[in-house]
Amino acid sequence: AVGLRTQPRPLLSGKRCSGVRREAKPPPGPWSVPVLGSLPVLWALVARRRSLPDILCDMRRKHGPIFMLKLGPLRQVWVGSPEWLNKVYEAEGCAGRPASFKDPFGNFLFLVKDPKDAQPIREKQKAWLEENLDAAEVAKVAEAALEEHVWPELDAASPSK
Repeated sequence: AVGLRTQPRPLLSGKRCSGVRREAKPPPGPWSVPVLGSLPVLWALVARRRSLPDILCDMRRKHGPIFMLKLGPLRQVWVGSPEWLNKVYEAEGCAGRPASFKDPFGNFLFLVKDPKDAQPIREKQKAWLEENLDAAEVAKVAEAALEEHVWPELDAASPSK
């Protein structure tokens, strides 16, 4: 229902919406184990050689339009409905997303159904990124996030401790 295919789109990846209380119940999803994540998803990808879009469609059918997967140490919330995607992305302060779908590139790529319509949007996105993206700053912020959030989680989950 969303995008070129019917698979859900990622909403969050290892990040909480601001203003969401810590004790809030997470969205439904497959069971998972520490460090590895959702074993049913890993099994389907590796052993059964299913495609990720097919797995995501199955997850949406089983768990509803909003569900959570844990892949490795990261939790990801996926949205598989255009209506819910609009509601969630436009929620104030959620995941650092733009305030609306109209900025910074107009209609976002995941709302485009025809691949030919995506090309001008990609060109606008690329031009905006080239003008506004400082690769060194992005690398610095990414490393800081790894140091603060990822490495401590991995260290805490390590069996040697």
